[in-house]
Amino acid sequence: MPSINQCVDVCSRIMRKSPKAVPMLHGAPGMGKSDACHQIAENLGIPAERVLVVHINNHDVVDFTGVPSVVDGHTVFNPTKMFSDFREGTGPGLIVLEELAQSSMQHQTWVAGFVLERKTTTFKLDPEVRFIATGNRAQDRSGAKPLLAHLNDRLYHIDAESSMDDWTGWAMENGIDALGIAFLRLRPQLLNDFDANRRSSPTQRSWTKLF
Repeated sequence: MPSINQCVDVCSRIMRKSPKAVPMLHGAPGMGKSDACHQIAENLGIPAERVLVVHINNHDVVDFTGVPSVVDGHTVFNPTKMFSDFREGTGPGLIVLEELAQSSMQHQTWVAGFVLERKTTTFKLDPEVRFIATGNRAQDRSGAKPLLAHLNDRLYHIDAESSMDDWTGWAMENGIDALGIAFLRLRPQLLNDFDANRRSSPTQRSWTKLF
């Protein structure tokens, strides 16, 4: 399986060539999938303020479709600002769909239509807006479940694995304590030793917070 850096490179190439392509990063909790999405945005020249991270399970589907109201006897859907900011004419952007594999069937149905049609009930997305999704694996016991078949078909699935060299490079660039880096270089098996049967496990995320 590719390392996180390799995933970043592959996704950047795919999304630079085709804004409509939607990669999905699969991997264990805490291994850097979310941070990889921001690295991809940087590679594509998308500024941080044009990156929208959507934790799908924190929203009802109506939050995405728009809240309805009645105007002159007709139902009108009021667009959600978070997506309205990426409407046609606003320029490049990246929408990160976090924890897609943990979402409900209703959420997955909405995502399948949104990434394919690239529009809501009231506006189209800018042609230069990209999507990327992340998710844990079923064996991680984090609530992940199989995606709907038609949604699977609309994504480019990439399974990621941890890499000590990748993490070391990132850690040195982001001010992680040198002693912490040295310790994990000495005990590389602890970098991302996730086990769903434990109460907690050492992961890249937990080490980063500690150091």
